[in-house]
Amino acid sequence: MQCYLETIEVLSKSVHLHEGEYEKFTRILLESASSTLECARCNAWLFRKKQSVLDSLLSYSAISNEFQQEGSLTKKSITKIF
Repeated sequence: MQCYLETIEVLSKSVHLHEGEYEKFTRILLESASSTLECARCNAWLFRKKQSVLDSLLSYSAISNEFQQEGSLTKKSITKIF
């Protein structure tokens, strides 16, 4: 639990977050999430206004240490995947 709290504290103090540099912050967030949660892949998603489409901001693979732009998911495809 302490590791999670420390990660949240570090992220909350990010200069990129406070300066509105969301792409840079998203990269840091995904790397931190992958490391803290010990998972191989992380994605950041945003719903559009009516929540009918889910847009992928960015995905991160800890195995290859690479970021990728993903596509969007419609409401119909979201239920099949999640």
